[in-house]
Amino acid sequence: MDIFWGFIIQLTGFYFLYSTSDRAVFVKRKHNTSLYRHKKISKASGAMMLLASLILFMTNLGILVGFLFALISFMTISGFIILFVPLRKT
Repeated sequence: MDIFWGFIIQLTGFYFLYSTSDRAVFVKRKHNTSLYRHKKISKASGAMMLLASLILFMTNLGILVGFLFALISFMTISGFIILFVPLRKT
């Protein structure tokens, strides 16, 4: 169950960091505009969530396995977010 919460925390943290990007195009919803308006808070909380998920994985799976698992899951989650939330063409 802790691994599931680690994924959820990692997904939310990366979405917070992705929402502060200048190239990201979102549907105008309340949470997207508030995340974009408060960039410093969004970036800090996103980084803290990614760090919390890393610590959660490392405490449950061991230091090296937890680090590798967090790295692989971060790459997978970031790839899904980048695929499913389109970017503006430059």
